[in-house]
Amino acid sequence: DVNNSLMFYTNHQIVDVYADGVLIYSLQKSGSVFGRTTGSVWHCFEVPLEIQELRIVLTPIYKGIGMGAVQFQFGNGVRMLMDMVAESIGDVMICLVIFCLGVFFLFNNYFNAI
Repeated sequence: DVNNSLMFYTNHQIVDVYADGVLIYSLQKSGSVFGRTTGSVWHCFEVPLEIQELRIVLTPIYKGIGMGAVQFQFGNGVRMLMDMVAESIGDVMICLVIFCLGVFFLFNNYFNAI
């Protein structure tokens, strides 16, 4: 059932989520080639319905930087993700146009130089 999903966004934070004291979700620092922090992440996962307590522990990776307010959403996970994509479609289209213009000018410059 996707109607019991929790979704929220974090920026360079370690995330641990406990349901009745049992760890059900975790995002930790990594040492990959892409970086050593968690980065900026949308978290979306199902929460068991029969729990009594849900505890979310957010720990900032950078000690000197405070955490901003985190907005939690609860409901249908698929619907929440589709809404997020729909809200971002304008930005995606602008980026696509800029990318295509860049490729066009790159090829135009290359072929005019020959």
